[in-house]
Amino acid sequence: MKIFISYRSLDREAVRAIVDDLEDIGHEIWTEGINDAAQSWWDNILDGIRQTDLFIFGLTENWFESETCLREFDYATSLGKNRLPVSFAGYDQPESIPQQVRRLQIVSYDPESSESFRELQRAINRMPLPNPAPDPLPEPPASPMEPLAQYEQQLRSLELQRDAQTAMVFELKRALRQQQSAEHARMLLQNLKKHPDTGDTIASRIDRALSETQGTEPERLTEDILPILPDAKPVQRPVITVDDVQQVALLATFTQHTDTVHAVAFSPDGLLLASASADRSVRLWNMIDGQAFALLRGHNGAVRDVAFGPDGRTLVSSAADNTLRQWGIRGNREIHELSGHTDWVLRVQVSPRGDVVASTSVDEMTVLWDTRSREVLGTLGGHGDWVTGVAFSPDSTTLATASYDGTIRFWNVARRRRLHIMFNCSGMMEDIVFAPTGTQVATAFQDGSIRLYSIPKQQEVGALTGHNHTVYRLAFSHDGALLASGGADGTVRIWDMQTHTCCCILEGHEGPVWGVAFSPDSSLIASSSEDGTVRLWGLVV
Repeated sequence: MKIFISYRSLDREAVRAIVDDLEDIGHEIWTEGINDAAQSWWDNILDGIRQTDLFIFGLTENWFESETCLREFDYATSLGKNRLPVSFAGYDQPESIPQQVRRLQIVSYDPESSESFRELQRAINRMPLPNPAPDPLPEPPASPMEPLAQYEQQLRSLELQRDAQTAMVFELKRALRQQQSAEHARMLLQNLKKHPDTGDTIASRIDRALSETQGTEPERLTEDILPILPDAKPVQRPVITVDDVQQVALLATFTQHTDTVHAVAFSPDGLLLASASADRSVRLWNMIDGQAFALLRGHNGAVRDVAFGPDGRTLVSSAADNTLRQWGIRGNREIHELSGHTDWVLRVQVSPRGDVVASTSVDEMTVLWDTRSREVLGTLGGHGDWVTGVAFSPDSTTLATASYDGTIRFWNVARRRRLHIMFNCSGMMEDIVFAPTGTQVATAFQDGSIRLYSIPKQQEVGALTGHNHTVYRLAFSHDGALLASGGADGTVRIWDMQTHTCCCILEGHEGPVWGVAFSPDSSLIASSSEDGTVRLWGLVV
């Protein structure tokens, strides 16, 4: 009999004994790689399920946490395969077993017990004859691409380029700090070190990554981290500084949007990335596995900007339908529509304290909103053209706005009035950001320059040049040592704020870069473009 055994790679040792026992009595056990080596990882698995007579799946906690295993089970069910659940490792939590599994006969298997093996034999012998394959075959499930599954596939390749190795080390270092993936990540790093293409530099990075986590307790992710990510504990990693950066690697490209992606923003815990697009949607991406997490629809025009609240539980978006919308991450639902602008809402920011939302518009106005009552707190006028940039100071007391009219204005948030500080700049601005110190702002200009202004000195104190056309977006790293910029020339540039020089140029987008953002620990950079993609870059140390 041909038998397919579905299991999580973390349970490999527990499964090995049952495979040996079943093969000893003449059964043919499907294992990954038995088919044509040119087939993809997921197609190979689906072929194995289609060809099998019996689908055995292991009841362990790891199995139920695996999207791959659950999709294998669903596909076997749709094909009408005989299914036999086997408790490989003494798993005994019937209350957590889905109803469709409870209806099946569950067999316990203990490799040290001859009686349990005989019971397994009896259960297999009682199985009805295999059903003929349905015609037509059901639609095969899409590849789940679990967090580390893609790296297992890469490691089976005879050739592994250095860029791929660098990206793999970066992601596996992150996985080492998660309890549910630490053991698997450690195994993959050890296998990567043994790969014939791995050189001394990568090998030393692997050794350093393994030694840094040796003997430490991986951070635990709760069972509900995927459905309710903001409840998860933020990943604690050292903040990356400019002195640490050795290389920037492209980690992922997200292509699900169908039009320009105007903005990106990380959640405060770094577990989610939000993207705002001209396709009228906001998408959320899970930074643990790089997969799509949610699609938020409701706007009737291009979504221009997006910002998380400081607690990570809410998200605010602005759009060309003249509205803002507040979303709840728990449940991925729209909470409220904020109406008040009379034209496109270009930018939105949430104060670090979380009590005020600021939005700017083509209508030349800046509106302050109360995040709880969702009422307008005040309207700030004075600019003579589109207000294209807005930023809160780190202490939430001051708001800076930038406009096509060539001025930067500073406002007292509590009193909703303009302060006696204003910069008259020669040029049209696209964005403004506060440095983490709160004493300086950086502004993006249509002439391709980035200019720095000291608030205490009330004067320009520096300029960054390199982009050859409009700079659309700016983002500071956590400590202010780095500044990222995205421009119409299709590049992302990383600037050393001590020397005011460009230390890295990221290329690959096929259109202007509209959005850039640093993750809270500064280890990731997200960029978005007119080419409809979001790219995720890793700072490798």
